[in-house]
Amino acid sequence: MSRGRSGKRIRDLSKAYPFIYLLPFLILFSLFFAYPMIHSLYISFTRYKIGEFDPTFTLRNYERILGDSLFWNGFTVLLMIGAIQLPITVLMSLALAAIIYHGIRGGKIFNIGYFTPTVSSLVVAATIWAAILNPAYGILNHLLRAAGLPPQDWLGRLIQISLMNVINWRWFGWYVVIVFAGMSAIPIDLYESAKIDGSGRIKTFRRITLPLLQPTLMYIIFVSIISVVNLFAEPYIMLGGSTFSSQTARSRLIYTPVMYLYDVAFRYFNFGYSAALSWIVFIIGFLSSFLVLRKSAFMRI
Repeated sequence: MSRGRSGKRIRDLSKAYPFIYLLPFLILFSLFFAYPMIHSLYISFTRYKIGEFDPTFTLRNYERILGDSLFWNGFTVLLMIGAIQLPITVLMSLALAAIIYHGIRGGKIFNIGYFTPTVSSLVVAATIWAAILNPAYGILNHLLRAAGLPPQDWLGRLIQISLMNVINWRWFGWYVVIVFAGMSAIPIDLYESAKIDGSGRIKTFRRITLPLLQPTLMYIIFVSIISVVNLFAEPYIMLGGSTFSSQTARSRLIYTPVMYLYDVAFRYFNFGYSAALSWIVFIIGFLSSFLVLRKSAFMRI
C-alpha cells in the first residue's frame, strides 16, 4: 500500500515539473514585463509627477495627447522615414540576397562584411556615423572636398537622409540573411521545371521567387515598422545626445515620439503623461503591424 502511495506521489510531482521549470521565467516576466506594463497603464490614467501623485482616475492625459502637436509631428517624421527607407531596404536586401543565392560573379565579396553592422553595438555605430557625418571634421565632407565637391550639412538640413542611411546600414545585413533563408527554402524543383520550360532568370524570379517570398518580405516589413516606431538611439546620438532641442528646425526633422515621451518622463518628470504617450505609441505600432500581418500569406483571418 505504501509503495502505491509513494508511486502516486512521484507521478503527481512529475506533473508539476513543467511548472517548476517555468517558474524562473514567470517570476522574471512578471517583475520586469507584466508588472511594469500594468503599472504604466494605471499611472497613465492618473496625475503623477515628481512629488505629486493624484490617484483619481482621469482621462486628462489622453485628452492632452489629442492636441499635442509635438507628439503627432513625431509620427509625421516616422511616416516620412518609413515611406522612403522601407522600400529601399526591402529592394536592396532582395537584390543582394539574389546575388548571393544565385552565385553571381562577385557575390562572395558581399559575404565578408554585409552582416557586420548588425552585430555591432547600436550606440557605437550611431556615434561613429555622427562623427563621419559631422559637417566640420567628418570624413565624408573631407572626401567631398578632396574630390572638388562642396561639403554638405549632413547633420543639418540633410539630417533626415543621414538618419535613413544609418538605419539602412544598421539593419541591411539582417534583412539579407532573412531573404536569403527564404530563397533557400524554395524547392529547387520549381527552378528546374522553369528552366526546362525555357523561362529566363528574370521571368523565373518574377513568377516563382517573388510570390514564394511574400511571407518573408512581409516579415521584414513587419519588423521594420516596429523598429521605426521605436526609433530612439540613432536620432538621439545624431543630435549630440540630446532630445531637449526639439524646438530647433534641425531636431524637429528627426524628433520621434519615443524621444518626446523620454523628454516628458526624464526632463519634465511627468510620468503619468509619459505613460499615456507610451501606450499610444504601442497601440499605433501594434495596429500598423497587425495590418501588415493581415495582408501576409501566412496569417489567415
